[in-house]
Amino acid sequence: LCGGGTYGTIYATAFFLEKYIGVRFWNTVENYIPRHETIINLQNINIRKKPHFTMRWIYCDPDAKRDNGRFAVMNRLTSFSPNRIFNKYGGEKTYGSPSHVHSMGRYITGNEFFHKKPELFALIRNKRDTKQLCLSNPEVEKILWEKLKLFILQDEKNAQEKQEPSPKIYDISQNDNVNNCSCSRCNSIRRKYGNTESGLQIWLLNKIAKKLKSFRPDVKLSTLAYVLTEKPPVNLTVADNIQIRLCNTTNNYVGSINDKSEKYFRDIFQKWAAISSSMAIWDYGISFFKPACGLPYPSEFFIQDNLKFYKNTKVESVFIERENPIRSDMHTMKLYLNAKLMENPDADFNNLFKDFLSGYYGKAADYIEQYRRLLLNSVKNKKTFISGMTPPAITFTHLDYQTLSQADKLLQAAEDAVENDTVLKRRVREARASIDEAVLILIRKLNIENPGNHFNKEIPNIRKRLYNTLKNNTDFYLFRNQKSIYENSVLAPLKIYDDLPLTIPAVENNKKSQFFDIPVETISCFFHANPLVTTPEAVSGYAKITEQNKLPVIYGLYDFKHRKTVWQSAIIKEEQIKNIGYNWYWTEFNVPENKYSVNLFITNSWTIQVPLDIICPFPKIKKWRLGIRAKLEGPLFSSKNKTKNIILIDRIILQPCK
Repeated sequence: LCGGGTYGTIYATAFFLEKYIGVRFWNTVENYIPRHETIINLQNINIRKKPHFTMRWIYCDPDAKRDNGRFAVMNRLTSFSPNRIFNKYGGEKTYGSPSHVHSMGRYITGNEFFHKKPELFALIRNKRDTKQLCLSNPEVEKILWEKLKLFILQDEKNAQEKQEPSPKIYDISQNDNVNNCSCSRCNSIRRKYGNTESGLQIWLLNKIAKKLKSFRPDVKLSTLAYVLTEKPPVNLTVADNIQIRLCNTTNNYVGSINDKSEKYFRDIFQKWAAISSSMAIWDYGISFFKPACGLPYPSEFFIQDNLKFYKNTKVESVFIERENPIRSDMHTMKLYLNAKLMENPDADFNNLFKDFLSGYYGKAADYIEQYRRLLLNSVKNKKTFISGMTPPAITFTHLDYQTLSQADKLLQAAEDAVENDTVLKRRVREARASIDEAVLILIRKLNIENPGNHFNKEIPNIRKRLYNTLKNNTDFYLFRNQKSIYENSVLAPLKIYDDLPLTIPAVENNKKSQFFDIPVETISCFFHANPLVTTPEAVSGYAKITEQNKLPVIYGLYDFKHRKTVWQSAIIKEEQIKNIGYNWYWTEFNVPENKYSVNLFITNSWTIQVPLDIICPFPKIKKWRLGIRAKLEGPLFSSKNKTKNIILIDRIILQPCK
């Protein structure tokens, strides 16, 4: 058993133990090491393998229990940070200091420079701001280069002391926000390269890369193509020692990268590949939106298509975010399949899938497989589109009453099959938590579509089971000192549903076909979306709240894939405010040609949104009527007893126009 490079011999040993001995490493705290009662016949073995991607990196939860990298190397990952791979397992193949992403603010910090040189920072709304840098400032280039050299030298010294390889790739990329510098120099450079932020960034990094090639010819720079810098520049080629790390923020979690709806991302990818010699991918394996981040979706069936697409292109490195083992859907299964398919995108998916299910769930495996394929069939029937990163609950259209009811029965059967095995029962309960959460969050929606459904009587048991499962997960996956923090961050967002009614009154004249009556807790796509509040005046007893400091109230359509506003107008003007209290406000809008990843935003802050993905199954309906039931409070709206101007929305409906 042997191999080349840093990991070759370890990988050969890991592969042998897996294929011929039956060893499995499921995650950092669970493995399977079989006991063989008979001799294993090993003859005529002559296998040579080489993983396709040079860097195979899954980003795990920073507070999860660690195994010093054993899980990572046993599954042939080159990085599982922040669960670092220790030297005895081959060491970590990772980025150099100060960070692997969003690093510009670490090179040039506000604390160090802003008070003496504010011109180094971006001009945002006519003020210098530390959110981003002014990339056209010659001193920014100079400081970035000098800091980069210091980081490289310090990393090399540390590596020598630890007797481990030094990093060979360093990140210089924009900070994680949607601001950029609006000074005349920056604007001029953007215009030169197709009016793109990426043009300004690559213009700067090409100059640093040239210096780096003379200083350390074996070291590369990495930078992000992400939101502001996602669109490739024109009239500009990327230096051959720069790796473009394209972030797939627009993908459908339950679709293939080869689908028609993913054409935008494929086009962006191909344009970047045409002007750069090295590509990397940042993919998202979880949803960040709370409280819906635990909802179930069968993304495992689409992992392989995406990795095959990357394999057949210039992609050298794949990075997949898969945090939150406490709550994300089928975390261990998706983690395991990601690792296997990153090693070999052409592997037999069905064999991997069934091998995991039988090894991890035992007698419950068949029921778990039926459950996942049930979700897959519902996704196909509903034409579900779950947008990348922050999908709200309303977009999980495959979770209708029939699907949830069947899934619940299958998972109960799975639990019954392993009733006497505490390990397997815990694993089944963990799988079941996603369905429990779906019922808890969507029960008001289910009661609109299927009044009196059987889940109403089960809610107390479902709530208790879900909370117990998530609490047990914090014990199982996390370090002790992190448990209380996670119990607050994981369980607290769900507590609001304890206070909400199970049913909400029907909207009058709700007799139209394709009528969408949308409970407000199922919408919004932002990390920091404004919360729900309980209010007795609301017809449902609760409402979504957002600040509103001017009239009219704007609504419109924003295309997240193409990063542009498709259309906007006013929905509430001063003369329309009828009286104090809740009132219905109506308007109509035309559906854009590309409905996927287009959001209908309501209110000027864009905090309240309805993804148009939900109307995709009705392509012949070109015009829809929007109704929002809202209460406007504050001095702006003649409510003198209030200090803030706010809008409370307790109901949203969509109706097809005649």
